[in-house]
Amino acid sequence: MRRRFLSVAVATVGSLLLSASGAQAQALAKPVLRGRVLVGDSTLREGRVVVHHVSAESQGQVDSTRIGPDGTFSVGLPSMPDSTHHEIYFASVRHDGILYFGPALTVPIQLDSTYEIHTWDTTVVAKGGTPLTIEVRNIFLEQDSAGTWQITDLFQLRNDGKRTLVAAPGGIVWRYPLAVGATDAVVAPTGDVAADAMAFEDGDLVIRAPLSPGKRLFAVRYDVPDPYLDLRLPGITEHLDLLVREPAPPLNAPGFTAMDRIQLEAGTTYRRYAATQVRDGTVKLTRGTAPRPPPVRWYAVVLSMILAGVGLWAFRKGTVPALPRPTRATDTRHALLVEIAQLDDAFLGRHGPSVEERKAYEARRKELLRHLRQLG
Repeated sequence: MRRRFLSVAVATVGSLLLSASGAQAQALAKPVLRGRVLVGDSTLREGRVVVHHVSAESQGQVDSTRIGPDGTFSVGLPSMPDSTHHEIYFASVRHDGILYFGPALTVPIQLDSTYEIHTWDTTVVAKGGTPLTIEVRNIFLEQDSAGTWQITDLFQLRNDGKRTLVAAPGGIVWRYPLAVGATDAVVAPTGDVAADAMAFEDGDLVIRAPLSPGKRLFAVRYDVPDPYLDLRLPGITEHLDLLVREPAPPLNAPGFTAMDRIQLEAGTTYRRYAATQVRDGTVKLTRGTAPRPPPVRWYAVVLSMILAGVGLWAFRKGTVPALPRPTRATDTRHALLVEIAQLDDAFLGRHGPSVEERKAYEARRKELLRHLRQLG
């Protein structure tokens, strides 16, 4: 019995020592990122995966590897991902000339799962752009302290297809009219599309950047002559909210349903008008009568798009933040990392950049990294 007890004890101690040794070896081993690249629902069988690294001390591309015939790849990392020390990794791949990104790696446990990068085949749209469904549009109408009426227009587009939409040479991907009489339009980078890929032309919001399948958020701020908006609504808008900050004159909004007044910020109320499933519509707001005001509710429900966050409110109030969509910290971090990688890719692709171009690149990169560090 004594001999059996000693045998079991020795086996147990040996097992513990082996476990400890294995754990130590694993801790000392070089971390490895293993993943696969998809093109639509299939595997991408060729190409090169580039690994990007962002830390407090350095940023940039750290390694690359070829994609295997089965769509998989494996590449060693210089260190473990650790967001608390700004050791963040993510990978990208170029397919059909478009750069696609995988999610940010911020904790070591993520290396235990297969890392996926989703890419898509492309299709070139007509030179004047292609119609897209607007899943949600939120229009904030408010008067500033100088008496100017201003709109913050938020669009959530949806590409329901299975291909990335690409502009023809000299063309655009999507065009949409803003309120009639719009002036001084400013577009905001959202992480979905860089600001310089959007423009205000002839009263329209124009997108030139490739749009992959799924949802994309855009924000644009502009002035209008008065609160009596004239809106053209081509195509399909599944949900449309008009939020008028009080005080404001009474408005008649045909085609909209008057909802309860809401509070999005303490001490500030908005009249809310809503419409759904609008197809090729037009709306003309006119002066109305002053009905009994509906009750005010604290609007705790997200307006189908993320409307809360310091960046978005700053954009509405007249400044252009680096990132007006701070949804969750993980979403914001990924958007920042993607923009840093896109910035690096565009700059490194230039032949003999000028001093001014280099300064602009370095300044923008510094600003993006500052916002990244603020996330902790």
